[in-house]
Amino acid sequence: LDMAPLLTEAKSQLHEEADYEQEARYLKAFVKALGEDERFLLPRVIPHLSASRALCMTFVPGVPIEDVAFEDAEERNRVAALLFELLMIELFELRLVQTDPNFANYQYNRDTGQVVLLDFGASRRFSAALVRSYRDLLAGAVDRDRKTMVKAAEAVGYQLGPEGSLYQQTLLELADIVLVPLTLNAPYDFGNSPIPQQLMRRIEPLKSDRSFWEVPPVDVAYIHRKIGGLFMLAARLNATVNVHDLLVPWLQNRS
Repeated sequence: LDMAPLLTEAKSQLHEEADYEQEARYLKAFVKALGEDERFLLPRVIPHLSASRALCMTFVPGVPIEDVAFEDAEERNRVAALLFELLMIELFELRLVQTDPNFANYQYNRDTGQVVLLDFGASRRFSAALVRSYRDLLAGAVDRDRKTMVKAAEAVGYQLGPEGSLYQQTLLELADIVLVPLTLNAPYDFGNSPIPQQLMRRIEPLKSDRSFWEVPPVDVAYIHRKIGGLFMLAARLNATVNVHDLLVPWLQNRS
């Protein structure tokens, strides 16, 4: 694979994550969007103590987000659903996504039930055109409309090849597998999900076929990194969430 585009982007993001003035701007943007939402708790920038090489913030109390796994099922499910809803707010409303899936970027406030949001250095802005096309892609998946999926996937940067080709059909089959939590209109049990095993079985025959693999579009790779991280966190919390129910309102009025 020609990994140069992704490596170049990764190097750039490492520099950006060490730019604390930019992180402060991202944090302020999230505070402006979510600061009045009592479900979340965010630190605030302390400007007179911050500079390009130091970011000083107010202290926010919390325990590791993984500790939610020890709560009852109702609370585990609520917190996981809130994290998926947060992603939809980030992507579809703000077009500003904190793309680092590290669990340490979240905490849980036991006293209030709030999700604590930390570390905004890996935040990334997305164009309105890309977000619109990505929303079309998800809408096509929910509607089981392959033509819409193909058109939207190509709009976000995938090269799917000729209609009916093995490459295109395989990618659509992989999409069918990974999008089940979104397309199934029912609570999805992340703790017992068969998706990783199903993917491995489907990919195994293709592992050695170098002609099949392509580097994904850079922006989409960041979105999928975030989604994959949330999948793993929901599995760690042994949560059950109807993600479809959360997603559908965001797919309406796509013009």
